[in-house]
Amino acid sequence: MIRASRFGILVFGLAAALASVNCVPLQPALAQTQRQIDQCANRGKANSPDIQLQACSAVIQSGKWTGKNLAWAYNDRGDAYTDNKDYDAAIAAYGEGIRLDPDDTFGYSGRCIAHAWKSEWDAAIKDCTQAMRLKPDFGVALCWRGIAEQADGQASAGEVDIAEALKIDSGISCPSNWRP
Repeated sequence: MIRASRFGILVFGLAAALASVNCVPLQPALAQTQRQIDQCANRGKANSPDIQLQACSAVIQSGKWTGKNLAWAYNDRGDAYTDNKDYDAAIAAYGEGIRLDPDDTFGYSGRCIAHAWKSEWDAAIKDCTQAMRLKPDFGVALCWRGIAEQADGQASAGEVDIAEALKIDSGISCPSNWRP
């Protein structure tokens, strides 16, 4: 009886040791996921757009987020595409973020900027106007709407929007007479 108990303890101990060895590789995987989240968010533009795109793709494909909780990754992916001057892909990424969260001002303002880079003034004005409906004090959206209005021949409306944007947020860069 004692031998059986020692054998049982030995088997149990061996199984526990193997289980703990198999769990060790999970820790770097969790850290890598957090790293990918940080790279996707890319605060302060610490990573290249290509690294940001890879990280956002990994975050999106992870299946850990859905709906409104996933919209941020598509919007950050849109930012990376915009930085890479792939405006069609940026517009599609922002569009998916907007589909997931129709109340996210960043999706609309990001898509507005991508449309502006393509000289699609009506679409840019429409998206920035929607961002302003959702968040009336969103200076960046108002600035880019003003830029699009000026480029579209609505000089006085653009000047008003740009001046108001700078009153709302004096820290933004809002160049008048901007052209792609």
